Amino acid sequence: MGDITKPKRIRIKTRAQKDTENARARIRYAIDPTKKARSRDKWRTKNADRQRELSRLQGVRFRVANPASARASQARYRTRNPEKFSIKQATRRARKRLTAVLLTPAEKFIIEMVYEQARMMTELTGTEYQVDHKMPLARGGAHHPLNLQILTARQNQSKGAYLP
Repeated sequence: MGDITKPKRIRIKTRAQKDTENARARIRYAIDPTKKARSRDKWRTKNADRQRELSRLQGVRFRVANPASARASQARYRTRNPEKFSIKQATRRARKRLTAVLLTPAEKFIIEMVYEQARMMTELTGTEYQVDHKMPLARGGAHHPLNLQILTARQNQSKGAYLP
């Protein structure tokens, strides 16, 4: 027969006990200020999925409560990170058309480098370059490194959603 263990007793703490416990914690953290940060980081590591969801919900609540501030923040991000924003928009369009593919971190990095290369070519030559999908997203092409090419803005706009 296996060991029969006694069930754990549940202790219900009074308000005074909780206050005492909180005061002791404040003293411990005052003595070692990094202890709270270490404890928080340990919890976040242990509960990564829950932390991600809490952060997402916090962002949603902020955007609902402060729409003007959220729009301004998004506009700042868009101007500071044009390549990342373009990648995000292309991925969104691909997802809307159900052509999104799961990318490895290496493929995501390659896509970022293609957009960065287009930006650098634009700066160096003065001619605007854009990243184009060889097989257009509108025609079922994937947002994948093998489907990307760099064209001048004029070439890209004249190509449109036509097949190569």
